[in-house]
Amino acid sequence: TFADCAAGQYDTHFVTLGTNLVAEGRGNSFIRLGWEANGNWYAWNAGNAASAAEWVQCFQHEVTALRSSAPDVRIDWNMNADTKTPTSGDAADIYPGDSYVDVVGVDFYDNWPALDTDALWASHYMDQASGGGPHGIGAWLAFAMGHGKPLSVPEWGIVNATGSCGCGGDDPIYVTHMHDFFSANAANVAYESYFNLGNSGDTTFLVDPSTTSPNASAAYKSLF
Repeated sequence: TFADCAAGQYDTHFVTLGTNLVAEGRGNSFIRLGWEANGNWYAWNAGNAASAAEWVQCFQHEVTALRSSAPDVRIDWNMNADTKTPTSGDAADIYPGDSYVDVVGVDFYDNWPALDTDALWASHYMDQASGGGPHGIGAWLAFAMGHGKPLSVPEWGIVNATGSCGCGGDDPIYVTHMHDFFSANAANVAYESYFNLGNSGDTTFLVDPSTTSPNASAAYKSLF
């Protein structure tokens, strides 16, 4: 439970994790602790805590525990661009403080909204979420830099699906703008990772192989 976590009852597990990372030569790994906690699809989401403060206390405990055995570990406070919880709609409500964060991360997919035109990309770039927190990728970069942190984009990708998903589909414009964003802001971006994952026949995000999204695939292969 979050209450137990906030009280430090899980610290020993994170001390062990740090010990194991160091033993495997991975003591300087990026750790996306509690990733996408501003969504509502993981058990560790902030909406399952009694309060934003309780979630933050849990995060702080586990960062402290990890660093006690792996002092070079890099903590990535990694949220989702499409804020759903806490109810305020502002991911900053669960920011744990600069001393507990090395990198600010955002998972930034091509849906809600689909960024499939130059005009939509430009208008969304500095967009704020309903509660006032960052939403557009430029707003996330500004948030990170405002805290003196680099930005990471641990997950990004096209969303080539059907139905009411707000998806951009086979979208080379989004891929091109993501490349240009990384290039223009390389000095302030820690890392990025395209989410080229297909499970059980799901090809929603794939640009490799190119069979389902040839236009986005061609853009990715030419730029990256």
